[in-house]
Amino acid sequence: IDGLPDGPVLDVACGTGRHTAYIAEAGHEVVGIDPNEGMLAKAKEKLPDVEFKLGDLSKIPADDSSYESITCGLAFGHVSDIGPAAKELARVLQPGGRVAISAPHPFITGILGWRAPVFDAEGNGWQVPEYPHPVGSYVQAFEQAGLVARECHEPQLTEDHAVWNPE
Repeated sequence: IDGLPDGPVLDVACGTGRHTAYIAEAGHEVVGIDPNEGMLAKAKEKLPDVEFKLGDLSKIPADDSSYESITCGLAFGHVSDIGPAAKELARVLQPGGRVAISAPHPFITGILGWRAPVFDAEGNGWQVPEYPHPVGSYVQAFEQAGLVARECHEPQLTEDHAVWNPE
């Protein structure tokens, strides 16, 4: 996120605004989009001067070529087919713009079976669906959408990472 060029930034699947806040604090004009009204309410409370809209990766509420940069943190793992989402990002991105996404490593979701737990105010919980997309499927989906993958950063897992630590 630190290397985003000047210009408007779209934070897709912004959740409670964690990345949105970081982007705004860096001096960017930013708009946050999320499909969950409760998450958006928390983001608006945290960042009252930032614009937030209801929407998701399948139909981004933005005009074609309207953003210089797009960020999307941990949302692609929640869609079964990443191709349409990649095409939506390409649609709203300005020519020559930049997209920065993060996603759980497919080893974590596919092999270890990790799922994001969610709890409501009463303590009822459920798991958000996760689809373990191999890294290559991201590259293919982005290329088919007309985007070019310039960098891919994967965590270097060690035996220390495999130690169970409930804290």
